[in-house]
Amino acid sequence: MRRHEILFAVLKLPIELALVFGSFFLAAHIRSFDWFERVFGLPPQSIPSEQLLWFAAFGACVSGLVFASSGLYEVRTTTSRANETLSVISGLFSSFLFCIAGIYLGNGYIYTTEIPRLILIMAFLLAFVWIFAERRIADAVQWRLLADGLLTRRRLVLLLGRDEPSIIETVRSTRTYDLIAYSSRETIPEIGLLHVAGKDALIAMIRANDMDDILLVHTDYGQGELQEIFEMARIYGVGYRYVTNRFEAEKSNTELSFVWSIPVVEIRSIGLRPWSRVMKRLFDIVASLSGILLLSPLLFAVAIAIKIEDPAGPVIYRNRRVGKNGVEFDLYKFRYMRWEYCVKDAYGIRHEDDTALAYERELISRQSHRSGPIYKIRNDPRKTRIGTLIERYSIDELPQLFNVLTGEMSLVGPRPHQPREVAQYDEPSRRVLTFKPGITWMAQIHGREDNSLEREVALDTYYIENWNTYLDMKILFQTIGVVFRRKGV
Repeated sequence: MRRHEILFAVLKLPIELALVFGSFFLAAHIRSFDWFERVFGLPPQSIPSEQLLWFAAFGACVSGLVFASSGLYEVRTTTSRANETLSVISGLFSSFLFCIAGIYLGNGYIYTTEIPRLILIMAFLLAFVWIFAERRIADAVQWRLLADGLLTRRRLVLLLGRDEPSIIETVRSTRTYDLIAYSSRETIPEIGLLHVAGKDALIAMIRANDMDDILLVHTDYGQGELQEIFEMARIYGVGYRYVTNRFEAEKSNTELSFVWSIPVVEIRSIGLRPWSRVMKRLFDIVASLSGILLLSPLLFAVAIAIKIEDPAGPVIYRNRRVGKNGVEFDLYKFRYMRWEYCVKDAYGIRHEDDTALAYERELISRQSHRSGPIYKIRNDPRKTRIGTLIERYSIDELPQLFNVLTGEMSLVGPRPHQPREVAQYDEPSRRVLTFKPGITWMAQIHGREDNSLEREVALDTYYIENWNTYLDMKILFQTIGVVFRRKGV
């Protein structure tokens, strides 16, 4: 998802809240004119501004909630203007009904001055006109910026088995996509597009991040080849859509949308929608900042205890990890091992020069109870006494709240692994790198350290594809219980 697509979607919320809010004052102003009586035969009516302020704020908040629940603030790369307009009408009508219900129930309890009903009706009619115009203006601005090359389009590859000039021209006329190639076994000379010959060449493009989306029109690839292409698209975060000849029932990971006038079905590889990504990030910022402030006495106490027992090294240990899209970052932890035994790749010491790494590998071969790329050393002799205590209760993880605050991590997400662990991933395991890593994760509450890599990846994949706020809250609260029961330690 392009950043400008997210930005344009996010900006709609405050703008439209302001438009609904302002429409109440404009409606009240119009209703107070003398000519209103001359034209419609209705005497002028007014309401004190301080009272109107609360009604306007209530109407704006209700409209924002209804619009958000209707999906009007989700980022869609393709959509139907007619459907969007109908959704706006439906959302404002629902908001109007909710406002009437709220005003009726609150009369005499929350307020005593009533708002004239005609002002309320006019406010929502004006809001529709303004919001309709605002969305068309925003579309025009975005289209102009795309046409001028100031914003980048999404790179699209077609899966095409024969020439389809109408579909190709339709896709080319969209503002969202830059049609860069088609892929098939056989060349179709009349198309005039770059030909990606064969499944292997297409998969190589996916791995090289040379495209953003795939649109399956029809194909000469077999079912097994299509399945492999689809799996690679999921692993590397490439959007996958296919043209449908009928409207299909929406499933948990599919969504009907339009490439201009062509109905297509998108199979979503990530359950976290762009607007939800913004909300998740806001929650991470608030929660991590609150956690740092509330836990600051504990953080200082642990820091002092670490420094007293082993003053040789830093209190906060930096460990190289691999985050979203394979980008490496420094993960912060309270140091629970003696400094001489800490692997120091994040401190500029190369692996071949790090004696601590050689000792760690020896311990892994003798005492790790996990197989595969990830490890867990039982009875680790490198730990300090305070380190044993803080690791048992996962207190050593608390400095990662700073990673969350700076945006390198989330409170909940796939587990971030070390580069030398990621280097041993098989290709399906790289699926977890399409999502921001978290302080806690699905495997933390389902087996914790007893999981194999395959089991952990399966749990992370489920989380990625089925993300929702309830799932995040469930993982956070269950993590607290798991930590205090010391399960898996």
